[in-house]
Amino acid sequence: FSGGTGMRDAGEADAGVRETTLGEQEPPAFNAILASGSPRRKQLLEDAGVTFSVQVSEVDETLEPDLLADPPEAAKKLAERKAGAVVQEVLADKNASGMMIVIGADTMVVKDGVIFGKPKSLSHAKHMLRTLSGTTHEVVTAVSVWMISADAADNVSLGFRTFTDTSRVTFRNLSDE
Repeated sequence: FSGGTGMRDAGEADAGVRETTLGEQEPPAFNAILASGSPRRKQLLEDAGVTFSVQVSEVDETLEPDLLADPPEAAKKLAERKAGAVVQEVLADKNASGMMIVIGADTMVVKDGVIFGKPKSLSHAKHMLRTLSGTTHEVVTAVSVWMISADAADNVSLGFRTFTDTSRVTFRNLSDE
C-alpha cells in the first residue's frame, strides 16, 4: 500500500503504525471480513485466532461454459465474485476507513471433470453420494483475499490475490443407509 525505506526522522508519524520498543514496528491494525455464511469457514478462522466479522452478499453462481470445463478457474471466479461483492458494499459505505481484509471462498466437488453443485433436494444429495461412493474425486477450494486501505472515501487502495488448492478424496463404498 505504501513504499519506502522504513527509515523516518524522529517525531515523524505513520498513520496506522505503532512504535514498539527497540524501534520495531507493529503491523497496522485491520478489520477482517469473512464474505461467507459457511459455519466451517467461520470455525477455521476462529481456530486460527483471527478476529473477524461476517458479511454475506448474494452473488450469481452461474458459470459460463468455458469455466465449467475448468473447475479450478471456476472456483477462483466464484470466490472473487463473493469477496468482490462484499468489497463493493464496504466501499459504498462513505464512513469506511482504515485497513480491511475481505476473504471470500468457494469449494466444489469434481468427478470425471464434472462439477457437482449444491444438492437441490435430499434425493439429489443421495444421488450425488451414490455417484461418489467407492470412487476418488477432487475437491477444489479457491480463496480470494482482498486488501483495502481507505483513509477517505476518495483515497482508496485495493489489491487482491486468489489461489486454489485441490485435494483428492476417496470414498469407501457407502450403503443406502
